[in-house]
Amino acid sequence: MSPPPNILALDVAKTTGFCHGVAGGPIYFGSNTAAPAGAGHGEIQRKFWRWLNDLIITVNPTIIAVEDTLDPRWVSKTTNPKTFKLLIALAESVSAIASGRGVYNVQYIEASKIRKHFIGKNPKRDEGKRLTKRQCRLLGHNVMTDDQADAIALHDYMTAMLRQADLLERVR
Repeated sequence: MSPPPNILALDVAKTTGFCHGVAGGPIYFGSNTAAPAGAGHGEIQRKFWRWLNDLIITVNPTIIAVEDTLDPRWVSKTTNPKTFKLLIALAESVSAIASGRGVYNVQYIEASKIRKHFIGKNPKRDEGKRLTKRQCRLLGHNVMTDDQADAIALHDYMTAMLRQADLLERVR
């Protein structure tokens, strides 16, 4: 029997929420702001890459789960197109950084699937953020930000999917 997977869950943005731990074991979470306010996208990306590389070395995950970037056609009209480009660039760079560290199992998961699993429904953004934070606190996680809560929800989702896959394998 192989050891349980070590999951690193990421809610990628200029401030990235992260959660890591062995599936079914204790989790550790936090958030990291890639660069100070006013930083250009190049500086944000460079600092994100360095931070993520160091985190992967420290955590040594076997699976990295990333909350997938929303399709800009379905998001608020107030979001700047440059912001979408940055979010997509950061999320897509996870695979490259991970493979450079020898982690080849990177999963991109839709936020709607994560929320349906974690809070039982997929409400609009603000309510979803509030309910996700509430659920984290009910589980005993003292989250400070939406980013942290989203990363915990993603870690929980991946753990559940791995358990389901393991159960199916045992039945065969």
